[in-house]
Amino acid sequence: MNTNSPPTLNKQDLIEEQVVYKEVSNAFLSNEVMFQCLAEAVQDAIILTDGDGKIIFLNKVARAIYGYQETEIIGKSVATLIPKQHLHDYKKGYKSVQTSMSQGNVGQRIQTSGMKKDGTEFPVEISISTCNSNGGRYHYLTVRDMSEIKEVQQRALLQDRLAAVGQLAAGIAHDFNNLLVPITLYSEILLNDPDVKPKAQKHLNTILSQAKRAATLTQQFLDFSRKGIIEPKPLNLLDFLIELIELLKRTLPENIQLSLASGSHEYIVNADPVRMQQVFLNLALNARDALPKGGELQFELACLRVEEDKPPFRDMSPGLWVRIKVIDDGEGIHPNHLSHIFEPFFTTKPPSEGTGLGLSQVYGIIKQHGGYIDVRSMWGSGTEFIIYLPVLSENNQYRPNGEGNYKNAGGGETILLVEDDLSVQHALHDILTAVNYNVLVADNGQDAMTIFHHRGEEIDLIISDIVMPKMGGTALLRSLQEIKPAVKMVLISGYPLGDEPKKLLDNGQLTWIQKPVDTRTLIHTIRKALNGE
Repeated sequence: MNTNSPPTLNKQDLIEEQVVYKEVSNAFLSNEVMFQCLAEAVQDAIILTDGDGKIIFLNKVARAIYGYQETEIIGKSVATLIPKQHLHDYKKGYKSVQTSMSQGNVGQRIQTSGMKKDGTEFPVEISISTCNSNGGRYHYLTVRDMSEIKEVQQRALLQDRLAAVGQLAAGIAHDFNNLLVPITLYSEILLNDPDVKPKAQKHLNTILSQAKRAATLTQQFLDFSRKGIIEPKPLNLLDFLIELIELLKRTLPENIQLSLASGSHEYIVNADPVRMQQVFLNLALNARDALPKGGELQFELACLRVEEDKPPFRDMSPGLWVRIKVIDDGEGIHPNHLSHIFEPFFTTKPPSEGTGLGLSQVYGIIKQHGGYIDVRSMWGSGTEFIIYLPVLSENNQYRPNGEGNYKNAGGGETILLVEDDLSVQHALHDILTAVNYNVLVADNGQDAMTIFHHRGEEIDLIISDIVMPKMGGTALLRSLQEIKPAVKMVLISGYPLGDEPKKLLDNGQLTWIQKPVDTRTLIHTIRKALNGE
């Protein structure tokens, strides 16, 4: 016999044991002190009401969420904690509880709003259950504050919406840049024509000036859509902001007080200084508009380590980040506008005072630098923009943005021009021949390959668009390098470089021009490519 075996209970013993446990359980549950201990230990808000909906107990989490002391709320209707416009939701959920209980279900969960003692409304999820005890009916409300969850959801929706709008903006900018190429180049050709009369030259200068303004507009589109060209290099944000504040002191009204707060860290990021200046000047000018009577504008720098389990943004990688805050105590942003301020063409200013592209450009530049941007504002109580940029690591690679000395005209070299947009093709052909280049043209990569097979030895340089039917610029380059590894090529496009051509650019295998291009940039870039610089 196994002496270690547990004793065997017969049926009668089991029944008696269940009765004992039930009596202990009932005694435990009926003990008010023990109930309160359990209720105070949970992380959610617990509210107990009588059958008439009057509060008879609420735990410390509930008191903290709603802002009431126990003596202030006991005996009052649970409707005190719910905005009037949402009482219907609660009553509907309460009625559903009666049905659920009669069908043997536990209770009902509803999404509605709560109201704090000071009148502030916030999203809540309420689980309602009903029980009968000592001849009376009671309702248990488990309340979860959904503010943080809702904020994360809204932020995710905003990011997705802005990404979709960015794709549209990039496409518009690409097509618009193609339209600007012939306008710019033909204007410059005519301005250099000695037969053009002075009055016509004046009109041409106006056309050229407006084309350049339009190019700036498309750059804002590309920045928002994260498609703009940036030239990153190591940037000390503390030194950068010190210089920027000195500039702002000379440009902002004297009744706006500027300050900079920072720790003792090194705030080094990999960023384009020109683009960063656009970001912070834009935010400063927005703050100025929110401070018509003056006030404070503060910049704050801090280094923080983002943990994997709690990133400020859902796809933010763990590690060291620089956080920059731009804070003003101005008018703030109306709640109805807060979720739209980064969208292009959204503005609260009159039509003559703003295009609505400033903050969308800020958003795009920050995203293109691998960063994140958020905004917090209380209507009438100021605004806080928060920017996160990754700390520069030793493995980051950047290209120096150097200047060269180039000739201003061609030397009779042969250029193969590959462009599917005929108006752009004709404009580029005319300007290249005007500065003494011999030009061959192709409508796409396949046609260019045919020409190269027959006349490759006489071709000194290929200028090609990236996005074309049949064969694009990157695929053309790969095919040409199989025939002639040392082939010289300039890519030109309204779109930015993708990962593969950017790698080729970094390795010095090609040169790049952003549309719309002007004559001087085109000539200098060609000369640089021909000289192998």
